[in-house]
Amino acid sequence: MNLPRAIAATMVGLVATGVFAQTPGAARYDIGSPALQYLWVNPATGDDGNSGASNAPLETLTEAWNRIPSDTTLTGAGYCIRLMPGDYPEEALPVWMDSRFGAAAAPVILQAAGGPHSVRLHGYLNIHECRYVYLLDLDVVTDPGYGGGGNALHL
Repeated sequence: MNLPRAIAATMVGLVATGVFAQTPGAARYDIGSPALQYLWVNPATGDDGNSGASNAPLETLTEAWNRIPSDTTLTGAGYCIRLMPGDYPEEALPVWMDSRFGAAAAPVILQAAGGPHSVRLHGYLNIHECRYVYLLDLDVVTDPGYGGGGNALHL
């Protein structure tokens, strides 16, 4: 068996049939209406010295992530990191996203503020030992030269 051809055939099969994290048309998980604190991030106009409010956004996802308490289960309110539309380079992303313990009533949400396909994260998301973390409307794109272009989500 020619291994490169077998791999290529498998990849074509995956692309042709589609690979979905959820079955199309299936009922979606309802996260409810949790109480949330918002942190806004804008790679074009933000500054990591800002408060993270909508009118004073942070520049990097790293800084927003670092403002969420670690090693403790969130109670009362969770966090929603609202990413303004744009491209987020690898250096704006945390190397490791770990030890954030959301709860059903207080989750951690990373969400594209402009809706689907408005935010492109150019690097890996390495999420380790976290609970109730939701990724909404994000495109995670690894550039061909960066780590070989694979492993976009490492959970």
